[in-house]
Amino acid sequence: MFDLQKLHEHVGKGLKISMVFGDPIEAQGKTIIPVSKVTGGFGGGEGIAPGSSCGDDKEESNTDNAAHGMGGGGGLHNEAIGVFEITPDKTRFIPAVQFKHILVMLGMIMGFVWKMSKRRRRK
Repeated sequence: MFDLQKLHEHVGKGLKISMVFGDPIEAQGKTIIPVSKVTGGFGGGEGIAPGSSCGDDKEESNTDNAAHGMGGGGGLHNEAIGVFEITPDKTRFIPAVQFKHILVMLGMIMGFVWKMSKRRRRK
């Protein structure tokens, strides 16, 4: 049978703070600490044969010897979001510029301009 406690233990061993904050890098009197965003999801399921009942009664139990179903899955995604730059004078966060965010913003701007141009033509 599926052991949820074992799954929790294995996942817990794999999730570490080092997935979010990378090892510090010393260079030119500065300390750089990479930062990322970690997201994930897990799921599972179980089924019974068609025509069977989920009841606890012996009369309602699965008598057709059909296979039961079971499944599960999960995944993690790690995405760089920037770095912390630490100097003797100050500490600052420098965000990572991601190409997909730039494309989304350009698409939104182009959509807005297109919509406004259509509105002006009608008037």
